[in-house]
Amino acid sequence: ELYLKYLKRQREAQYRGITIDRALTQADYIELGGVMRSLTQRADLEYQALVNENPAYDQVIRHVMLRMVALTGGELARRRVLLSELEYPGEKNGLVKEVIERFTNARLLVKGEDTVRNLYVEPAHDALVRGWQKLLEWKQKDEENLLLQRRLTPAAVEWNSQQQAKFLWHANPRLDLLKKVLNSEDNWLNQVEAEFVERSVKRKNFNTRRNWGVAIAVMLGLSGLTIAALIGQQNALIQEINALIEASEANLLSNNQFDAMVKAIKAKKQLNNVWIGKDGVSLSVLGILGQTVHHNQKGWRERLRLQGTKVIFSPNRKHLATVDGKTVRVWDVATGEELHTLQGHENFVWSVVFSPDGKQLATGTASNTALVWDVATGKELHTLSGHKNGVRSVVFSPDGQRVATASSDGNARVWDGATGELLHILRGHEDWVISVVFSPDGKQLATASSDNTARVWDGSTGKELHILRGHKSFLDSVVFSPDGKQLATGSWDNTARVWDGSTGKELHILRGHESPVMSVVFSPDGKQLATGSWDNTARVWNAATGQLLQTLQGHISELDSVVFSPNSKWVATASRDNTARVWNAATGKLKYTIEGHESNVNSVVFSPDGQRVATASLDGTTRVWDTDTDELKYTLGRDQTGVTSVVFSPDGKWVGTTSEGETTARVWDTDTGELKYTLGRDQTGVTSVVFSPDGKWVGTTSEEETTARVWDTDTGELKYTLGGDQTGVTSVVFSPDGKWVGTTSEGETTARVWDTDTGELKYTLGGDQTGVTSVVFSPDGKWVGTTSEGESTARVWDTDTGELKYTLKGDQTGVTSVVFSPDGKWVGTTSEGETTARVWDTDTGELKYTLKGDQTGVTSVVFSPNGKWVATSSEYDSRVRVWDTDTGELKYTLEQFFQVASVVFSPDGKRMATRSWQYAYQKALVWDTSTGKLLNTLQGHQNGVQSVLFSPNSKWVATRSGHHKARVWDADTGTLKYTFGGNKTRVKSVVFSPNGKWVATSSEYDPTVRMWRVGDIEDMLTINCNWVRHYLQNNPNVEESDRHLCDNINK
Repeated sequence: ELYLKYLKRQREAQYRGITIDRALTQADYIELGGVMRSLTQRADLEYQALVNENPAYDQVIRHVMLRMVALTGGELARRRVLLSELEYPGEKNGLVKEVIERFTNARLLVKGEDTVRNLYVEPAHDALVRGWQKLLEWKQKDEENLLLQRRLTPAAVEWNSQQQAKFLWHANPRLDLLKKVLNSEDNWLNQVEAEFVERSVKRKNFNTRRNWGVAIAVMLGLSGLTIAALIGQQNALIQEINALIEASEANLLSNNQFDAMVKAIKAKKQLNNVWIGKDGVSLSVLGILGQTVHHNQKGWRERLRLQGTKVIFSPNRKHLATVDGKTVRVWDVATGEELHTLQGHENFVWSVVFSPDGKQLATGTASNTALVWDVATGKELHTLSGHKNGVRSVVFSPDGQRVATASSDGNARVWDGATGELLHILRGHEDWVISVVFSPDGKQLATASSDNTARVWDGSTGKELHILRGHKSFLDSVVFSPDGKQLATGSWDNTARVWDGSTGKELHILRGHESPVMSVVFSPDGKQLATGSWDNTARVWNAATGQLLQTLQGHISELDSVVFSPNSKWVATASRDNTARVWNAATGKLKYTIEGHESNVNSVVFSPDGQRVATASLDGTTRVWDTDTDELKYTLGRDQTGVTSVVFSPDGKWVGTTSEGETTARVWDTDTGELKYTLGRDQTGVTSVVFSPDGKWVGTTSEEETTARVWDTDTGELKYTLGGDQTGVTSVVFSPDGKWVGTTSEGETTARVWDTDTGELKYTLGGDQTGVTSVVFSPDGKWVGTTSEGESTARVWDTDTGELKYTLKGDQTGVTSVVFSPDGKWVGTTSEGETTARVWDTDTGELKYTLKGDQTGVTSVVFSPNGKWVATSSEYDSRVRVWDTDTGELKYTLEQFFQVASVVFSPDGKRMATRSWQYAYQKALVWDTSTGKLLNTLQGHQNGVQSVLFSPNSKWVATRSGHHKARVWDADTGTLKYTFGGNKTRVKSVVFSPNGKWVATSSEYDPTVRMWRVGDIEDMLTINCNWVRHYLQNNPNVEESDRHLCDNINK
């Protein structure tokens, strides 16, 4: 493009009859944005063009380009790749060749020949590797696979050239992971690598069979004493595993999350060596892995993602701002009243700061922008755009006239605070810029980066003044002293350092912490310096000499924040042990402990007058305390009443909740637990929330409201109101194809069907003499069924026209339910007080058969997923009857001994589960659908089982009782896998996510919905390793033997 620019200038000069210099000017270079911008823009264009042609190119381009990234050395560089390495199996090979050709023609790649005549291809410039955002994101996401690939490729090439079994990886611990890659949809193996892995797997299987044959033969010839020795060895191994489990449990009780996870992972690793008596200890290992997951999921994971609640006071002491996910709230300090909710962020808010006069607020987000807001009105003033990655830090200059931002794109930027215009780009860091801060006089800025350095810049010109080198790991914080003469930095190398502000010279190294230093701060009088660390301690140092003055010990988990009071007398610390503490800075003595939060306290701050201390926690609340007395002033929280219902969206991305007496419903992000938006300001309590099948819409109904509302799932905006009823809307239901919405109203003699796209009334289903109690669509969406209170009939209507198709008659009492079979061929009905259920032909409305046999009223009829069977149960009968759908003949009867409350089929149709409504019957039963045989009794609740359901994958069964716990069981064995506690009152709802990986529970009068991860032992091992992997690899205090615990565990 630079050359094209030159040709353009030459042609324009010829037209004017003048001669110009052949050299490209600096202006040309700047206008085009430099080599990096030129290459990356072209890469984006070529990528998008290919993906538009065939979406499969997305994966192919990623696999090809990642092979061209060098992983050695300090910064990213291009890697030369032999064309033979880019030969792939099957159709993928053609796609790879097309990518190479197109990228080469676009001058993004260049081809060549090495000294031994091997053809190769490589990126045209290092700038493409270092600056193309897509490639950087791919590299960050696939770094483990890249490391594995770099080890695999030379091994595969050597085997291919030698063709000898000794070069295979049949004994390599990485083979299991490579086998998963080989069989996955994201298979990145080339032709030679795939053959190498396949041969290695076959060799391993052969060796395993041979070794077992030898072992069995040997054991048959062993003496009884030798066999006893082997059994004793296995027993000793099991005892070691049990000791690790006990140690992990003890660490959980002490809030030592890292150690708990490490012990649990070690237990699982040792389990692989057990082959006698493995079943019992396997369950124990799964239990402790699950405990560490559930103990940490609310706190540790969120912190690793740099997401969570933060809190700051405004300088004028009038306001307080809190951050929760994508939402920033502004509160009145005097009253605790919420003033504004700043909801314009497209992604998580990582940083928030008030201007010095307290009139503005700036937020930095993961969506590559910073926003400036008016505190008085809550309106957005400016959007600061230009960063290529998330904004991790934002700060006002002391005079409030400038705003500085730091980003993961490796740059910091300085903006005009009044206009939002860009003033300077601070370039020089080689990795993420984590923090940016102005000096007290505003003349300088300092930045801290994960490239292990801090840098000092001229505030007026943006010129780099000093590079502060010396740390051995990345920096997490940088701060100026109050007089601006010194700077302090905190690092993951377990040290803090003090630097001369005018020369950049290192003055002191503050050693003593045993884990990363996450927070560093000068006292307001400049005499002391405080550091907070993940070693559970804070330390106070002499700022002039670097001498350690006090060690603040008492927390039992990691510290994330440390701060001085305005008068320099007190130091406050925030910890993951759910507490904050206030200490005497001079003596190191504890003044008091702030307790009450239910999760990690990750932020603590004094008000500018020092009279208040605010704490923010991952329990979703911010609390404000009196500094002198530690008295709780108020809590800035969420729902004030109990959650009454919880429901997942069909794609599992969102969770909807309603709360008793609340006038709103809320939608939350399933992955993060963050509040996405609040639906409505109805005058009465929201009673239900339901998602459309495609997940695009959310429907809500409200107590005594005469309307239902439909909302946009992506934005939370009200799409339309479904009105017209004279009484409260009792239910809203979407058709299976999402085209229609059906509503019923209390006491109304009609049901209504509305167009989902427009909200227009399509038709009214009338004719009933009493209130319509339910409306249900057939699976294919062609028919709508309705029942009415006290009516002895059910009605089926044509969805397209709203015309009555037929009336299902025959019962002498009111029809209580109507249900379609999964294939839509049959309709089942039950009637109040009737001892039968009826099955009707959907096409004709003719009665197919009557299911008799129950001595009391049939209360439930349910079809199996394949439509072959229909089950009926009765409220006062202890039996469930299963019938053949085709013939109406009784297949078998399930005897439960207590009255049946509900029956449910597993999604795969292989099992059924039943429960009783009797308090004394504290169990659920699982049956074989094909034979009617009892498979498992799920026993352990201390109260009657009130709900039973299968997970979508049919692997798990969840139960809840009239107690404070829910349980998840193995559907095959009936073994109890997890017990979910923590609810303050009776568990009212339990539901699986659509992918079966999460269970959500809500409780009566409790404002909390709890999300629990479920899975088998390998799932739990993976989750634990994902959380602890970074700690193991980067913390210098981890034993070398533990550092590689998770190396072969897939992300």
